[in-house]
Amino acid sequence: MNNAYVQAQAHQVVIVAAIYAVGAATFAASFSNVQYANLGAAFHNDKAIFNNVDVGFQYQVTPAFTTAIA
Repeated sequence: MNNAYVQAQAHQVVIVAAIYAVGAATFAASFSNVQYANLGAAFHNDKAIFNNVDVGFQYQVTPAFTTAIA
């Protein structure tokens, strides 16, 4: 089943995240960088790099009801 996959000889993962709350509002954000090395000639520069950014917002309308978007 996995015959078409190339295995990396090395990998690196870096993640930075932050949360900031003001009253009933909460803001969140994160950034991640994942790098796979020594993948072979089929990949640009012999490696694959993935960057991801996530953001979110949450608001507590009442103690029993929260709304959020990400």
